[in-house]
Amino acid sequence: MARALYDNIAESPDELAFRRGDLLTVLEQNTGGSEGWWLCSLRGRQGICPGNRLRIVAGVFDASSALQRRRTRTPAPVAHQPLPAQQSPAFTKIEECSHYDVPRAPLPVQRIIGTYDCPRPAADWYDAPRAPRPASADSACSGTGSLTSATSSASANSGSSAHSAASASSTYDVPRSRALPLPCDAALEALERLQEEASAAVSRLLSYVSPGWRRRGALRPRVLDVRVAGARLRAALHDLAVFADATLANAHDAQDKGIAVKLRPLVKALKDAERITHEATSALDAGDWAPDRLERDREPTDGTQDALDQLVACARSLTEDVRRAASFIHGNASLLFRRSPAVPEHEWTEEYDYVRLESRTAVGRRNAEIRAALPDKLRASFDALVRDADHAGEVSAVAAATRLPPDDRQLAAFYAAQTATYGAHLSTAVEAFLRTIEMGQPPDVFLAHGKFVVLSAHRIVHVGDTVHRSAQHAGLKAKILRCSDALSDALAATVSKTKAAALQFPCASAVADMAEAARTLATRAQELRRALVRAAEPPQDCTPATTVPPSAGATPLTPLTPLAPHNSLPVL
Repeated sequence: MARALYDNIAESPDELAFRRGDLLTVLEQNTGGSEGWWLCSLRGRQGICPGNRLRIVAGVFDASSALQRRRTRTPAPVAHQPLPAQQSPAFTKIEECSHYDVPRAPLPVQRIIGTYDCPRPAADWYDAPRAPRPASADSACSGTGSLTSATSSASANSGSSAHSAASASSTYDVPRSRALPLPCDAALEALERLQEEASAAVSRLLSYVSPGWRRRGALRPRVLDVRVAGARLRAALHDLAVFADATLANAHDAQDKGIAVKLRPLVKALKDAERITHEATSALDAGDWAPDRLERDREPTDGTQDALDQLVACARSLTEDVRRAASFIHGNASLLFRRSPAVPEHEWTEEYDYVRLESRTAVGRRNAEIRAALPDKLRASFDALVRDADHAGEVSAVAAATRLPPDDRQLAAFYAAQTATYGAHLSTAVEAFLRTIEMGQPPDVFLAHGKFVVLSAHRIVHVGDTVHRSAQHAGLKAKILRCSDALSDALAATVSKTKAAALQFPCASAVADMAEAARTLATRAQELRRALVRAAEPPQDCTPATTVPPSAGATPLTPLTPLAPHNSLPVL
C-alpha cells in the first residue's frame, strides 16, 4: 500500500487521478521499464502513477490481494490411495518371482587394430553461433516489415542445444520508427497544418451525414462527393499518424522518459483510427462505392455496421483524439524537437548584393545574341565555353551537396520515403484520370477523378513546403523551393484546364490540354522526389573537371554572371 503525498491530475487515459491522503494498492514499481512510474489500483481502477507523489506505508498490505496470492500458491490436497492387488498384475508377478532382475552382459566390441580413436567433430562439442547475415537494403529501408524469426534454422540443426534454440527464437528483425528531424518551429507549423487538415476532412465527411441520408435516391447524387471526402480523411489521418509516430520516436530519445509513456496511448488511438479508416475505404473501393449496395430503406435492427457505417463512426470519434494528441505534442514541443536555428541578422545574399543575378532565360537570350553576332569560325568555341560553364555549375552543386548538414540529410531521407508513397498514389490517380479521358467520359466523371489527382498532388506540395522551411542548407532550400513551385504551378494549371475542359466539353483540344497538364503534373512530382532522394544520398568524393581553355583565336568574352538560386540551381 502507498499513501498519496500530493494531488495528481490524470493527463492520459492510463494514468490514475487521486487526491492527497488516498491509499493506493501498488501492483508493480517501474512498470514497463519506465523509471518512476508505478502500476497502482484505486477504487477498482488500475493505472500508472508518478512514484514521486506516493509513499510506501510500512506494514500495511491489501488483505484481499494477499489472501488471493496465498490461496493461489497453496496446492490442493491430493489423496494417495493404494491400488488393490487384483488391479496390478505386474506387482503380483514380481512378488512371486524369487530372482533378481539382472541386466544383460555387455556385448563384446571388436576393435580394429591400426586405427586411431579420433574425437568427434567440433560441431558436436561446441554450440557455435551462426554467421550474421548481411542486412539487405530493402529490409533496412522498408517501413513496414514482418517479424522474422530464426527458429526454423535452429530447429533444423539437431545438434543445437536448448540454449541456442531459445536465443535464436527470440531474435527479431523489427523496424524502428524514424525520428522526425524537424526544428521546433517547423514541427509546430506542420502539426498545425495536419490538425487543420484532419479536422476539415472530418467536418467535410460528416456534412453529408443526416437522418435518412442513405435512403434510396438520396445517396446516389452524393456518392462521389462522399467518396472524395473519405479519401481525404484517409490521407489526412495517415499523414497525422505518421507525424505522431515519428514524434513518439523522438520522445524515446528525450531525457524525460515519461513523455513517451504519456504519448504512446495517444499515438495508438490515431493509428487505430487510421487502420479502421483504411480498412473501411478499401472495402468500399473494392465495391466501387456502388449506390445499390450502400443505399437502404431502414437502419439495421441488429446493430451491424457495414464499411460506410464504420467510416462515419470513426470520423465522429476522431475529433477528440486529434485534439488531445495535438495538444500534448504542442505542449511538449520543446522537449520533443530540436531547437530552431537562430535567424542571422544579415542574409547571405546581402553580403553579395553587388553581384547581379540573372535568370537562365535571360542568360540564354544574351548568349544567343552574342552567338548570332560572331563569325561562323568562332561559334564552335563559344558553344564550348557555354557547355563548360554549365558543367562547372553542376560540379559545384554536387560539391555543395556533399557538405549538407546531417540534419538536412536525415530530413530529406524522411520525406523522400513519404514522397515515394504519395507519388505512387498520384500516379494511380493520374492513370485513372487519363483512362476516363480516353474512354470519352462526361465531365461529371472526369471531374470526380480529377479531385483525387488534386488531393494527391497537394500532399506532395505540402512536403516540399515543409522541407523548404526546415532545411538549413541554402542550396537545398532553393532547389526544393524551385521544384515545389513548379509542382504548384502544374497543379494550378491542371485545375484550370480541367475546368475549361468541363465547360467546353466535348471540345477535343480542351480535353487534350487537360490530359497534357495531368502528365506534366506527374512529371513535376517525380522531379521533387528525385531532388529529395539525391539530397539524402551519402556524400561522395567529387573531383571538379578541368575547364578546357579557349582556343588562341577566340575572342575573350565576359564571364557569365551567376544564376538565380530560385530558377536555375542544378540538381543536388
